[in-house]
Amino acid sequence: MHKILLAEDDNDMRRFWSKGLETPVFGSHPHDNCSVVQKKKKKKKKKKKNKKKKKKNKKRKKKKKNKKTQKKKKKKKKNNKKKKQNK
Repeated sequence: MHKILLAEDDNDMRRFWSKGLETPVFGSHPHDNCSVVQKKKKKKKKKKKNKKKKKKNKKRKKKKKNKKTQKKKKKKKKNNKKKKQNK
């Protein structure tokens, strides 16, 4: 079954066209122009949010790695000092 997307801003015209176009071969899905545009805007907002979250996660991971490497360096220094003192 083929589908027809009907985008009309006038409610009466939308009803008229959807009734006229509905047949056993075609199915119509009436939408006003605003709802189609709003859906696109919502998708864009979600994409932006996801990008921001990804950036934040990357920054957090970098910070964790830096902290771990700093701790390792400190341990190595301590171990080296202890070895020198023991000699």
